[in-house]
Formats: sequence, C-alpha cells, structure tokens
Amino acid sequence: MSESSKEYQAFLVRIWPVKDKEGVTWRAYITNAHTSESRGFANLEELFDYLRQQTCLGSKPKEGE
Repeated sequence: MSESSKEYQAFLVRIWPVKDKEGVTWRAYITNAHTSESRGFANLEELFDYLRQQTCLGSKPKEGE
C-alpha cells in the first residue's frame, strides 16, 4: 500500500450479535472501499486489531509525528 493511500482509508463495517453460552458475541465483516477486499472477524477485538494494523496505529509513531 502506498504512503498516500495510508493517509485516507474507507471501510464498510457490518457488525451483528450472536448469542452463545457466555452471552452475546459481536461478529464483524469489513470491506475495503478502495480494493473491495473483504474479511470476517469472530469478535470486535479482532476487528480492532485489524484496523490498528491497517492504519499503523499498532506501531510506534515516527519521530516528529
């Protein structure tokens, strides 16, 4: 992914509850609006981890940022 495309990203995110023995788990499905790539997630934490990776929030900022 180019540096300019990392400055702006667009996703369609779908979330829905699924009842299980422990209560309710939220599932998620995300589609990249630029590439149409789609991916499903078993819970919201997996979705958030993915978004952190896509936006580089999971890494340390460069000096001066």
